[in-house]
Amino acid sequence: MTSVLRPALRAALALQLAAATSIGAAAQQQEAVEQWQALLKLQLKQSYNCDLATILYVRDVPVGNLTSMEGRIRCIDEREFEFSRMRSHEKFTIHLCQPAVC
Repeated sequence: MTSVLRPALRAALALQLAAATSIGAAAQQQEAVEQWQALLKLQLKQSYNCDLATILYVRDVPVGNLTSMEGRIRCIDEREFEFSRMRSHEKFTIHLCQPAVC
């Protein structure tokens, strides 16, 4: 009976370890998202007096060996800004979206 239990126990432990590892990775990813969003909110408030209402889109853009981030947000007062940054330790570059007149 112990010969049957040992493989089952090993499989259960391996499954538990894999689940804990994936939960840990998901938690780290969520923490990273919360960090850049908090930094973006702070920079918008300080530089443009913008209270963030919603993030319209965000995407990662491969640039050589790096992956930069870009996106668009909307403030509570309906202004929209595009943002980007090349590296995670840099400030965001933020530009007001203005309608084009032809």
